[in-house]
Amino acid sequence: MLLQIVYLSKSTSGMSPEQVTELARACAQTNKTQGITGVLYHHNGHFIQCIEGEDSKLITLYAQILNDPRHHDILTAVIKPIEERMFPEWHMGVVPEMQAEIDFDKILPLEAASKGHWNEATWARILDSFRLAAVLDPYPES
Repeated sequence: MLLQIVYLSKSTSGMSPEQVTELARACAQTNKTQGITGVLYHHNGHFIQCIEGEDSKLITLYAQILNDPRHHDILTAVIKPIEERMFPEWHMGVVPEMQAEIDFDKILPLEAASKGHWNEATWARILDSFRLAAVLDPYPES
């Protein structure tokens, strides 16, 4: 079964756009061997990442992500079965910047208070905006 996991977190140290791209490139190389796809967004020390793949492989990857010392305050926003991937072409795409950056100070309290109801509509819009943004694939298919 295909799953999609979306989470938010805070970086433990400042990261430049180049460092974020390098992180995504390293993730993409690993993800390619596991059949995992997704996208990474970083702004002002916060991450949003969406990962998609076969449930057993994705759960193993997410367990590793939860223990990664490069970030903290991890908030799982979405875990759901999917019929098809939103980001099938990216083993780990990067959203370099958005016309309207995401305000994490507004998202985090809403997310903690609503646990699911807010996810369905708002996370779908956020992920669609990532898909429509100029997304850089640091590891393009040959």
